[in-house]
Amino acid sequence: MGVMVILVSMPSIVKVLQFLIGHPTGATLEEITGATGESPAHVDKAVEKLVSLGIIDQRDGAYFYMPSQANDCFSEQLHKVYQTITHERSRDLFVRGLICQVPSQHPIHLETLLDIAEKEGLDRYGLRRFLQQEITRGYVKRIGIVFGKTNAIGTSILLPVYLTPYHWIGLRSQGDIKTCEYDTLESDADERTPDEEDYILAQYPPEMATSAREYMKDRGKELVHYLRDMDTMFWGGWLWRRKKTGQD
Repeated sequence: MGVMVILVSMPSIVKVLQFLIGHPTGATLEEITGATGESPAHVDKAVEKLVSLGIIDQRDGAYFYMPSQANDCFSEQLHKVYQTITHERSRDLFVRGLICQVPSQHPIHLETLLDIAEKEGLDRYGLRRFLQQEITRGYVKRIGIVFGKTNAIGTSILLPVYLTPYHWIGLRSQGDIKTCEYDTLESDADERTPDEEDYILAQYPPEMATSAREYMKDRGKELVHYLRDMDTMFWGGWLWRRKKTGQD
């Protein structure tokens, strides 16, 4: 087997195993600790478990991976499991980070959010499933909005990427929009008007919102960076999404 990439967010046992697979000549506890960045206590527990499973062996003060069909299969499956967990964790933080960049109580356009995440290589179906889980947990709300008045540019109409509470309340009080809250992301087409647009309203606890924003900050990207390359425009102090008339 070739050298595997050590993922920082993986547990100690996976890091230790991956390191030893890539070092067939073996390594001491000190070398393993330095390479994985784990604490000596965590490395001790990891090697103890791997030795008890017969995955690695200790000889002359060093630890060695024991290649075999069974061990190779176990190692590959373990890597895939935690790779999936890491990917899902990153996806969750990314999507939450996008949502939480919009201030609290500002509904953000769902399809725009999904388009951004999809451009980052995330699966759209998986994203919708994750957002449904967030709705079930009470972290976000799905709101359907029908705009009675829209601005037109050529063959396109402009829809807000997100609405401030003041803008939202003003439009509602003037009868310029109609809203409906849903308890699921999936909708019954018979209950919706063709012009209804889905928005997501965040209700994350402060600590979760802060963690999500910090994740996006570490990536060095903000919501506006993603929107620059999309079919959006600033006009009248608002950020708008173009939508072709007569199309979904």
